[in-house]
Amino acid sequence: MSIKIAISSGKGGTGKTFISTNISYVLSDMGENVTYLDCDVEEPNGHLFLKPDIYKTEEVNLLSPAAVDYDRCIKCGKCVRACTYNAIALVKEKFLFFKNLCHVCGACKIVCPENAIIDKDRKIGEIKHGKSKNIDFHYGLLETGEGGMTPRLIKKVKEYTGDNITILDSPPGTSCPVVETVKNADLCVLVTDPTPFGINDLKLAVDMCREMDKEPVIIVNRADYSNNELKKYCDEEKLEIIAEIPDERIIAECYSVGDMAVVEIEKYYSIFKEIALKMITLAEKKRKAVKKVAKKKAAPKKRKAAKKGKK
Repeated sequence: MSIKIAISSGKGGTGKTFISTNISYVLSDMGENVTYLDCDVEEPNGHLFLKPDIYKTEEVNLLSPAAVDYDRCIKCGKCVRACTYNAIALVKEKFLFFKNLCHVCGACKIVCPENAIIDKDRKIGEIKHGKSKNIDFHYGLLETGEGGMTPRLIKKVKEYTGDNITILDSPPGTSCPVVETVKNADLCVLVTDPTPFGINDLKLAVDMCREMDKEPVIIVNRADYSNNELKKYCDEEKLEIIAEIPDERIIAECYSVGDMAVVEIEKYYSIFKEIALKMITLAEKKRKAVKKVAKKKAAPKKRKAAKKGKK
C-alpha cells in the first residue's frame, strides 16, 4: 500500500526538514521502503542531513512560447489579450516575449487563429536522484529567475513517489507550491512553534488544508510555551497535536552541523519512532476535514438620532 505523508507549515523555520529527515531515517531503519521527496525546490536542504549519494541529475524542460512565425501571423493581437500575465506585447507590429512572466499556460496558442506561436525548450530546473542508505532520495532545484515555474517542477519531482512510504518535504507557506505538494497526500502534518508568528501562520495553513478537504495534524517544535494560545487554538479547532519536540540546545547543535538527532541523541530515536508510527496509522485512515463554523457577525449598533437644537 502506498502512503504519502506531507510535512508542511505556514511559515519557514519551524523545522519541517528536521522532522521529515528524521522520520525518513527512522522508518527506513525499521525496515520500511522509504522515498524522500524534497519539494522545497527553491531552497532544498534535506540532502544536507540525509547525505544521499547522487547518481543522476535530470534536466527539466518545458515547451514555452518564444517567438512568432511572421509568415503566418496576421497581427490580430488575440494572443496578447489572452495572456493574463502580460508575457506578450505587440509593439509596432513586432511581438515581444517576456520569458520570466510566462506561466506556460498555453492560452496564446489556443486563441491564435493561424497557429503562429513558436515554442522552444525552456529549462526550469533539474532533479537530482540519489540514495541515502535504503532511502530513495529525489530533490528539485529551481533555475534562477524561474519562480513562476515552482509548481511545475514540484509536480515533476512528485512523479518519483514511491510504492510504499513517501515523505514529502513541503515548501513553507500556503501558496501554489504548497498546494501542489500537499494535494495528493494521505496525511498532512503541520509543523509549528508556540510563537505569535507560528500560531498566526498555522491558522492559515490549517485553513488551506481544510479547503482541500484534508484534516491536518500538528507537531509542535521547540515546544517552550510562554502561554496557552497555541493549545487553546488547537482545542477550539479540534486539531490533534501528535508530538511536542522540546526546545533543547543539544538538538540545535546537532542540526547546525547537519547531523541527525535520531542518530546522535539516543532518546530521540524512540521519540521519532513513536511519531512515525502515529503518522502511518493516521495516514491509513480516511480523515474528513473539520468544517469551520462561520461566526455570526454582531449586528451594527443603531446610532441615536441627534437632537435638534432650539432656535
